[in-house]
Amino acid sequence: MTSLFHRFDLNLLRIFDLLMRERSVSRVARQLHLSQSTISHSLARLREGLGDPLFVSTRSGMLPTPRAQAMAQQIRDSMQLLEQSLEREPDFDPETSQRVFRIAAGSYFELIILPALLIRLAAVAPGVRLDVSEMSASDYEHELERQHVDLVIGFEQPVHLSDKLSSCPFLTEQLEILSASPLVNAEDELPLDTLQERAFIYPSPWGHSQVIMDDWCRQRGIERNVGIRVPGFIAVPPLLQTGDWLVALPTAVARYFAQYYGFHVHTLPDNPPWFRHMLAWHPVQAGDKGLEWLRAQLLQVADGLALAVS
Repeated sequence: MTSLFHRFDLNLLRIFDLLMRERSVSRVARQLHLSQSTISHSLARLREGLGDPLFVSTRSGMLPTPRAQAMAQQIRDSMQLLEQSLEREPDFDPETSQRVFRIAAGSYFELIILPALLIRLAAVAPGVRLDVSEMSASDYEHELERQHVDLVIGFEQPVHLSDKLSSCPFLTEQLEILSASPLVNAEDELPLDTLQERAFIYPSPWGHSQVIMDDWCRQRGIERNVGIRVPGFIAVPPLLQTGDWLVALPTAVARYFAQYYGFHVHTLPDNPPWFRHMLAWHPVQAGDKGLEWLRAQLLQVADGLALAVS
């Protein structure tokens, strides 16, 4: 048997709540910009549905019956909860939040952005935690829609993310060449012939920064010789130390490895290639104050590292 709740027109509860407060059909009608006959008809439906008169007309107004009085506070509380849900976006307090944010990002994020972000979170949001997953070849529409991931850090070009997602620019990076030994004197320009002659480490199973480097080379008549492909940046230092490899890396990553491993960074001539990272989220989460806050933290970290979008 279908319960009363499933058969009941919940719109009538708003009429009930106002009648409890106003005790007048005419005043309720004015508040809702409806006719008195419409409110009277709604009251008749309430009476029929609940099997009780609910309100009795007297000289001092519509007086509630014991059944109406018993229901009134719970209905008032429910109406207030609905009003708050419709009128207010949920607050987010970073100082007290225990939220876990799920981010999909590549090796660049883990190596360059994540350490600085964690330092910042420890200072301003000590209870917030991150769950970072490795970037894949997905366009992330499905993952964000199902809320398996909260935020994606992907590439603007070549097109990586679904055009149905909301996004904003995050940071822009140039590509540079890293080698174990110097290729030219510090003041000399890197000859394009060197890129043709030497074998490259290709640090990405699918990824975009290397595609951008390939396109840049082809436009200059260079076909890169890829000696080995690896899934990310972690294998680059030990591989680079084994021979005369070259590798094209984002500037921040190249200089990080140069600092800690003594490698040599070379700027490419003739309008060096660059790429842009994007922050992307699903439109259904547009009102998520926590995600809005996290995006702001990421942009401030990038700015502090001098990696802000230019």
